[in-house]
Amino acid sequence: MPGWQKRSTIGFLPSHAEECVMKIVVVIILLGILGSLGSALVFLVRDGGKTKRTVNALTVRISLSLALFLFLMFGYYMGWFVPNPRPL
Repeated sequence: MPGWQKRSTIGFLPSHAEECVMKIVVVIILLGILGSLGSALVFLVRDGGKTKRTVNALTVRISLSLALFLFLMFGYYMGWFVPNPRPL
């Protein structure tokens, strides 16, 4: 399997480039969550809660949060994200 290094009998570790790509995806989703939350605040202050723009922005934030959670769970299941070993 190109791009994967044998870790031991437990599984495979992704290469450095693949780790960077996954971290970049997580950071982009987190920035999208923060941007959506900020825009919801701006819409709330400007509109006074009279339009649905605040609700739409918060819906986007919840969707992005759910997508990030599912991506992290799927990545852990696939072995893309390996937790740090517990110290003795």
